[in-house]
Amino acid sequence: AISVAAVCYSASPWSWLHWLPSVIGVGSCDANHDCWAKQLVYRTTVTGFLVFGVLAALALSGCIAGHWYETLLGAFAILLLPLVFIFLPNGLFDAFAQAATVVSAVFLIAQTLLLVDFAQECNDTIFDAGLSARRVRINSDYLRAAKAALIGMSLALLLGAIAGAVALWMQFNNGWVVVVALVVSTLLLGVSITEWCKHGNLFASALVTAYSVWLSYEVLVTGTQDVNYERPVAFKVVGLIITFITLV
Repeated sequence: AISVAAVCYSASPWSWLHWLPSVIGVGSCDANHDCWAKQLVYRTTVTGFLVFGVLAALALSGCIAGHWYETLLGAFAILLLPLVFIFLPNGLFDAFAQAATVVSAVFLIAQTLLLVDFAQECNDTIFDAGLSARRVRINSDYLRAAKAALIGMSLALLLGAIAGAVALWMQFNNGWVVVVALVVSTLLLGVSITEWCKHGNLFASALVTAYSVWLSYEVLVTGTQDVNYERPVAFKVVGLIITFITLV
């Protein structure tokens, strides 16, 4: 509901809020269309934060609703509160956005752990499937095929990470950040596949290496030195896929 509301409210808000004086709330954006869209997204996000905060407090106090239809008030709040917030100063929501950017580092750490767990699960599933097939068929080809699949996917991730690091290094002024992330991740990958690291594996380390390059890209696009850069649609889709994997 929050995502849908944010998309709807940020779609040309100046066309239906043109009556708002420039000295009141979001009206201070004047002719800056990017400001209008951004501020409506901020207001919707703040609404979602408040609604979930109230629901969390109710859950901890034991007062959470017992039926799904009793939470409809929160859904209506997500739709209506952004319209109330348009009268509040933009500075309040800019401050919230800056704080959320800092706090989101915690989410990125959690997302990394979830991706590692996902990669470990994939590695174990594929390897166990090869072992099971070898026991049933009495043929080692299945186990070799499983190992080959894991090595192939790992190499694809590593090559993608290298290609991405080179492209970002050439595109952005601070592209050295990506190179550092790639080098450090590669060194840790080398450690993870040695006998010293008992639970390490190539596929999980390769996925983390690729993800470190992606995180570096996210840092670069949010910087102020490359304000004219426009994120490709394909990269937005990749971000949604990563979020989907970690949340599911």
